[in-house]
Amino acid sequence: MTKHAAVAPSGWSSEGGWRLAVAGARLRERPFHRRTPERSAKLDRLAFGRTPPADPVKAIEVLAARVDDANAGKIPKRKLDVAVASAWGDRVCAALGWEIVELRYRGGGVVVNVLVSPDRRYSIDLESYARRVLRLGPGAGPNTLQLLFSMLRDGSVLPPAPAGSYTELG
Repeated sequence: MTKHAAVAPSGWSSEGGWRLAVAGARLRERPFHRRTPERSAKLDRLAFGRTPPADPVKAIEVLAARVDDANAGKIPKRKLDVAVASAWGDRVCAALGWEIVELRYRGGGVVVNVLVSPDRRYSIDLESYARRVLRLGPGAGPNTLQLLFSMLRDGSVLPPAPAGSYTELG
């Protein structure tokens, strides 16, 4: 996977390894501690059921079909949410230059791993999104893995948002 440099919005300060968004001071961000190559390969095998395609766009197509199979009861959903979140997030990073980071909501201990656009204009809580498309628990919805990827790639159909706002998508 290609490592893309993040372009942080202006007005950021650093605080104990966490970057603090001054404009949106309710959030703190730090780099996601990447999984080991072995852990990533294990999650990919679970998500794809085989070696994933090298092309991120093709991989997302295969992943969407796998989610459809899980929702139809053809394959078990056990632990698939974390694997789908990991695989989909990694492919968006590779194809679009987004980044996975840890966000901590200021004033609370909640830390979530989210996918963020390079300018921090948009964010996607990967595991919550994966649970929704896999129809696990509240907020279950249709399989939009390919649709959301296409919207992110196009960019013009996303809601307007200022840089650094972490506007939630998905």
